[in-house]
Amino acid sequence: MITIQKALTDLKAVSYDFKKIAKQTGFEEYGDMSHLEVDYDNAEQVFYAHELNSIIDKIDDMVHRINYLNRPVCQTTTLHKNSNGRFETVSGHEYTCGSGIECLIDDDGEQEWVWASVEYSDRYYITCYGNPPLKSGMTVRIRG
Repeated sequence: MITIQKALTDLKAVSYDFKKIAKQTGFEEYGDMSHLEVDYDNAEQVFYAHELNSIIDKIDDMVHRINYLNRPVCQTTTLHKNSNGRFETVSGHEYTCGSGIECLIDDDGEQEWVWASVEYSDRYYITCYGNPPLKSGMTVRIRG
């Protein structure tokens, strides 16, 4: 069996290989693999180019999550609604539509930390467990 810390360390090592591929293919600079040699008159190559773009995009998300998890928690605090009608921490970290958030959720009586994004549709909510609303007093963590 492997520990969580060992898994994070190993995944971080894999992310270095991805960065090399991302740089070589142009993904790092352009957000796609525009530097990949593709014969656009060849349907098979176009198919592979589209699939590789999709794969590398998912790997990029994975690398961002790995890097996030490797950052230390620098603050655990609660939210309150500010004068703009948005939610923020005591230190002034404001959450708006599209913001990532790490928050403590009650899941059927069990407390669990989740990473989600903040969205807005008539109210601010987080994209997990039935889209619960953001509310004053909700516990969140911020990583450095």
